[in-house]
Amino acid sequence: MRIRLALIVLLHFGLASTVPGPWASGDAGHRTLHAPQTAPGVPPSPAPLVERSTVELVLIETYVTDRSGHPIRGLGTEDFVLKIDGYVKPIASVETRVAPTAAQGGPGVSIAAPAAENRALPVPAGSRFARRFVLFFDDETSSPQGLGVARQAAARFLETGLQASDEIAIVAYRHRLRLLQDFTTDRAALRRVLDESYEDPRRHSTFVTESEARTQELRQELTDPVTFLPTNLEPRPRNPLQELTGSGSKELIFQRVTAEENRVMSQVLGALQSLVESLAPWPGYKGIIYLGDGIPENPGRLHLDRLKLPPSVAKNLVDATLSSALTVEFRHLVEAASGAGVTLHSVQTSGLAAGQAGAVAASSRRSNALETLALNTGGIASSSNNLGRALAEVDDGSREYYVIGYAPDGPPDGRYHSIELRVKRGGLRVRWRRGFTRFLPEELQRRTLQAAHLLPGLYAAMQLELVAVPGPPEPFGRTVDLVLHIPPGRLLMLREADRLVARLDVGMVALGGPEETLRLARRVAISVDPAATPADRLGTNLFARVHLPGRAQTITAVISDLATGEVGAARADLPEQSLRPQAVAGLSIYSLAERSLWVEVRESPTITDLVGASEPPNLGPALRTTFSRGEPLACGFRTIAGLSGSLRLRIFTGGSAVREIDVDEAAGPAVRTVRFPTADLVAGDYVLVVEETGPGGRTEVGRVPFAIRSADPGAKAASPS
Repeated sequence: MRIRLALIVLLHFGLASTVPGPWASGDAGHRTLHAPQTAPGVPPSPAPLVERSTVELVLIETYVTDRSGHPIRGLGTEDFVLKIDGYVKPIASVETRVAPTAAQGGPGVSIAAPAAENRALPVPAGSRFARRFVLFFDDETSSPQGLGVARQAAARFLETGLQASDEIAIVAYRHRLRLLQDFTTDRAALRRVLDESYEDPRRHSTFVTESEARTQELRQELTDPVTFLPTNLEPRPRNPLQELTGSGSKELIFQRVTAEENRVMSQVLGALQSLVESLAPWPGYKGIIYLGDGIPENPGRLHLDRLKLPPSVAKNLVDATLSSALTVEFRHLVEAASGAGVTLHSVQTSGLAAGQAGAVAASSRRSNALETLALNTGGIASSSNNLGRALAEVDDGSREYYVIGYAPDGPPDGRYHSIELRVKRGGLRVRWRRGFTRFLPEELQRRTLQAAHLLPGLYAAMQLELVAVPGPPEPFGRTVDLVLHIPPGRLLMLREADRLVARLDVGMVALGGPEETLRLARRVAISVDPAATPADRLGTNLFARVHLPGRAQTITAVISDLATGEVGAARADLPEQSLRPQAVAGLSIYSLAERSLWVEVRESPTITDLVGASEPPNLGPALRTTFSRGEPLACGFRTIAGLSGSLRLRIFTGGSAVREIDVDEAAGPAVRTVRFPTADLVAGDYVLVVEETGPGGRTEVGRVPFAIRSADPGAKAASPS
């Protein structure tokens, strides 16, 4: 694939210069700098030789307790016997891990700055191997009442359980996977998220009641005297089920009815797998606690359990349930967890079922598959009616464990390998990960990038910011500038000849509802002259001008630094295009305290590996949405409709105006620029509104949100690497 990288002179920053938005300069202001040409007969400078040595260890979390559940300490390599794929293998190392206890505070006490101050909280000192848990609420296939109780139990658990250094994230699945809170030690922030989620009506699902209704319809259909052969065309009264499934044999009707449940439960397993792959780069202990009614390996058997059909009838339908089995999906989930080093725990929120035998059997079938998942990944499964105790078991069961290191032979093969482990000392209970997968490098990279697109909040260590700047209105759709800001020091720039070069993969995906409206992927190289530009103080704004539909969009950008392998992601929401005529375009806010290199990534690349020259420097202020308190800012925009009155900026927070600024008309009829300090703005979320003051009063003609943080946004965030 041929690649083009263009360096665009969009902005020039100086005391007397203006700071327009991306749309203010117009196409006439673009100037592309091509790669410097090598003189004829002179070979290109060779890239520096890099020698890499990799030592791979498969880490197997192993939990050893006595019959009372107390951990056994002091074991070494001579106390374990390890088998891989049935063959005894040498153990490279045995390390004891104990969940770190913070020097300050206790359970339920925040040991980091509030989440409002810094979204990606730093890991406490000495806690590189702090435990990380993800609470996964399966709202899609579970009873809303049970998931409501589970949220309340989780809130209480955060106050009484865990270590202060444990990091918790909250994820829910309802139609799609949603990251409600990324990893944090701030218990108050987590409780707020749980409370908001409890009150959110969107979490309520009718899956359980609809499944029970299907069972009743099947009971009526399957007890109707008709042959099981599809050739029977005898007319008979149709029932509501037939209206949905059409006529045919009872086997076909059964398959059609269970197909919907199979589809939904398969999506939940796919979401779990994506979450597992998102956690792959994080070090130390990482566990996912599934909270829900459970997912059976064969959804079709749930109806047979409830129906309690005579053996002669059920026998003809057993084979029909095989088409709805999720065996492959469960295997892929286990393999993904084994490759990412993730432990899966399960807490069945329906608890111990009572009542009719069929309902008990169906509930048991949903829990059995979860128990198998937990067993294969070294986790804990619970179907207790006491959800708080179940969560406490997960906490207690992962506080002390051994990490057994095994050095595999040969390169990664992409296959799943089974693990058998035993302790030579008798009378002990052992729980361990039952297998591992050594993904091929390209497969691991693909999975990581897909996971970052799905859950960008878990890849916030690079502190990327994505801004979608709408352009002038168009008859069909709209043109948008997508600006991805990379803070200084986030890219590794290696010396090549007399320049510093960073190479990265860039991907942008836009979704308008379920439809994908944009997919842009490029590999680019960024080059600077270290003598002219200090690279460690230089940010980067990746710029793409794209065409999108007028409806609301969710845009996700992911970059991968090819030198380090670090992946970063950011997401932005683009609201539905207003039907009323626009008066301004390109409304943006810039930092005057940071210089950034502006790089355009075009949708139609023509040449490969285009790099930038250093004279003149292609630099400008950084376009961002989050700024430090006291950082000087500038607002720029272009007027695209006739305005008869004067313009004024108003800054709001919480619905109240905290500042008003007149717009200087001397900048010209189209380009407007306003600078303003932020020393008197406290940390919080703001909205900058552009208003026109005319005979009829004030009229809003544009707005853009921004945030002020007291913490330095350039500080290194918690990283999964």
